[in-house]
Amino acid sequence: MANPAELLHEILTGWVQDSSKQIYITRDIPNEEALMQRHRQAIVLIEEIDQIVIGMSLPESRRDSIQRNLAKWTKWVFAYPHHWLSAPDKGYPNLHDQDTLDALDLVAHLLESQVAKVDERQRSSYLDTINEIITALGADDTLPPELRNHIYMLASHARQCIEEYEIKGDFALQAAVERLAASVQTAMTVSKNGGAWSKFKDKFAYPTVAGLVASVPQLAIAAASLPIGTTG
Repeated sequence: MANPAELLHEILTGWVQDSSKQIYITRDIPNEEALMQRHRQAIVLIEEIDQIVIGMSLPESRRDSIQRNLAKWTKWVFAYPHHWLSAPDKGYPNLHDQDTLDALDLVAHLLESQVAKVDERQRSSYLDTINEIITALGADDTLPPELRNHIYMLASHARQCIEEYEIKGDFALQAAVERLAASVQTAMTVSKNGGAWSKFKDKFAYPTVAGLVASVPQLAIAAASLPIGTTG
């Protein structure tokens, strides 16, 4: 599936319409709750793009250009749908112009080398592991209640990222897997039944951008030593 810039491009492209017509006629506007969910998703994607770009080695001019466009894409999201028609008169002179969409498409290509992707088989394997972790939580009464609840919360979130993969994308799934891996590392050291948790040690391999299998990222290993609650 797509990286965050590609997913955001898909959302914004779907919103673009002929401004000479009534927006509620030309587009099948979803109910308010569904529309708010789409808005939240778009804002999360913008934040993910920003996080990835911050970690990239880019010329300052390119980084500045992306930051300027991030502001434009954010303005698009906040303005849709009510202000799209009246935007030129409401301080949105650059709303849904093709150049800004093209810039987002270019950023999507730029991020292709930064976001690892997982296929359906790998997602299924993660889901099986998550279910095993939840079962292990119920069987291990030596874990502190706070840690048990923390791991369950992370496992539930990772499962949601898999079940909603077509919406959330690879970036969100990778972050969820890394956090869950860190919590399992903590359980291995805290539990009196460490052997029950050690079997999960090699089940969180995440593909690199080159398509190779990597071990659990160092971020996850480092996070395992943090106090409960700082990784969530």
